[in-house]
Amino acid sequence: MSDKLLSDEEALDVLNRIDQLYPNAKGELNWDNHFHLLCAVLMSAQTTDKMVNRVMPKFMQDFPTAESLANTSIEQIEADIRQIGLYHSKAKHLKESAQILVEKYGGDRMYFAPPIDYDKIMRRVPAGKLLTVGTIREYFARINGADFTEPITAGIFVSIAAWASFQREDDKTPFWRTLKADGELNAKYPGGIEAQKKLLEKEGHT
Repeated sequence: MSDKLLSDEEALDVLNRIDQLYPNAKGELNWDNHFHLLCAVLMSAQTTDKMVNRVMPKFMQDFPTAESLANTSIEQIEADIRQIGLYHSKAKHLKESAQILVEKYGGDRMYFAPPIDYDKIMRRVPAGKLLTVGTIREYFARINGADFTEPITAGIFVSIAAWASFQREDDKTPFWRTLKADGELNAKYPGGIEAQKKLLEKEGHT
């Protein structure tokens, strides 16, 4: 058995195959907003979705916002999630995550933009212009009334859009015009940084 990791292109091919096999697949976790989805996912490690769903109703009632979770005690969180495995460490991580949402992002109104939405924005960037993932995230948050757009999936989804375009023979997305949040070139794009650099140089960027 090989220990070699899949390349981004190979991983995208696997995702496409899974999507074809299970076109209507849905998550089993119960949640009512993106904040509680994040909490449910944090709880789901090394336990079943069924077990997480048992504790979610009371958890959502007791902690409706990131502020309420950030300001409560570890013991109170443990009391709500005691039925699931590793509840001691999960309670700690839940509280820390809520504190990050409040202190770093200013709230818990978090928006998850799907890959196709990133692709739509990336397609609009004309030759000679550049855009950063950070700017896209700010735009999505603003038009959706959110405090912020989830940052980790943003980086993943722009890479997915890039690889999907790379695999198409036509109808290309000019993904190379979208930079990382800090304005740097993206090593996760097809061909890595050097390929993106060459494409930008062809359009007059230095």
